Amino acid sequence: MEIFGGMMVMMAILGLFVVAVWLVLPFAVFAVKAKMERALDLLESVEQRLGRVEERLARLEEARGAREPASATPAAPPEETGQESVRT
Repeated sequence: MEIFGGMMVMMAILGLFVVAVWLVLPFAVFAVKAKMERALDLLESVEQRLGRVEERLARLEEARGAREPASATPAAPPEETGQESVRT
């Protein structure tokens, strides 16, 4: 009978531990859920702002390309064009 009593004490302690976890877990889950929703909203707003910046940059590059003559592009170094450089 002492074994049965010891098992009941262990089960009671384990039960209290499970109840404590059962009571605390929903608060932890809901707190994480709220933080994840906030992070998702923030990420979506950053994505939209980045899209607007990319569109503006593309328009500026198109406008700059229309204004600059073709000869204004920088020449490639001799190594890239296949010419050898003269060293003194």
